[in-house]
Amino acid sequence: MVPSIYGFPDPLSTTPESEYWQCLRPRPQHTASLYYPPPPLFPGNALFNSLQHPLPIHSVRLPGPLIPMTVNVVPLRAAQQNNNSAERNQLNLARIEHGQDTRTTVMIKNIPNRISDKELMAHIDNVCPRKIDFLYLRMDLRTGRNAGYAFVNFITVQDLMHFAKAKLGEKWNMVLSEKVLQMSYADYQGKKALVGKFRNSCIMDKQLSWQPKIFYSDGPKQGLPEPFPEPTRLRVYPGRQ
Repeated sequence: MVPSIYGFPDPLSTTPESEYWQCLRPRPQHTASLYYPPPPLFPGNALFNSLQHPLPIHSVRLPGPLIPMTVNVVPLRAAQQNNNSAERNQLNLARIEHGQDTRTTVMIKNIPNRISDKELMAHIDNVCPRKIDFLYLRMDLRTGRNAGYAFVNFITVQDLMHFAKAKLGEKWNMVLSEKVLQMSYADYQGKKALVGKFRNSCIMDKQLSWQPKIFYSDGPKQGLPEPFPEPTRLRVYPGRQ
């Protein structure tokens, strides 16, 4: 019998047929073969001269069947954009005081889930009465409770700073909640941009307490409810054509 350089008997040798096919039988389940390729053949090489020492094939017992895993990989550029967005939306009172940030629309976070939009409005009015012109308390449509955050636009940046100094980092002291009020800037800024975002939203067809609300921004009616503009196109619900 003449062994091949790959560790198997040469099928063209005088090896009995049964012995040859026995070498090619499939290995047991969960067993992997690690094959080491032979060195190059050239005159003077020991393998070239004798072919008496084929490289071994080692069998390694695996711990069990291989289970495919799904890994969520966030592209580097997307991760950097998320970090930049978070830094850009941080509320910095020092920048507001120095006139370096004049944004007025914020996301109020960590709202107790049992609070209604009227209770949130009263909580703001206790500090800044009639000083906002947009409020949207995001609701969970399945539970009927709020989702823990709201979008609020203050009429002036001074009104925003006054409310932030009074309530930022303070407990709500409502409905036996230990949550503290947190704030950050919203991506959509200003009453006009917020109205444009929500006027064609299907949330405007829900019950009144779940809808975004706007208020007069100036004049004798400042801070009082204002009718929401009509949609500019047909509202399309998710999943419907």
